[in-house]
Amino acid sequence: MLAAAGKLLESALVKLSSVASKLTTVSAQDMIKAMIGGRRDPHELAALARGRMRAKHDDLVEAVARSILVIIWVRREALSLRMEVKDRPSPRRRSGGVKREAA
Repeated sequence: MLAAAGKLLESALVKLSSVASKLTTVSAQDMIKAMIGGRRDPHELAALARGRMRAKHDDLVEAVARSILVIIWVRREALSLRMEVKDRPSPRRRSGGVKREAA
């Protein structure tokens, strides 16, 4: 499950990198930080583009929208997994093993 979530997050960044030349550019970093911070409006996120990337606004909106959907899905799955683990009964200690001698 976690490996699949990692692949999906990578996929989300690939969608952004299909428009941004590098994910290390200031524009891409600003968008990624904003998404991590909870911003979800693709137009607002695309407006963070600087320089030549501003000319790719429509492509950015589409790439960011797809990335956001993936991120939302991953968060939902992570929460579901967390709840599943929390609801599992904890293993009980068995009372066998080494006995201590009275001193």
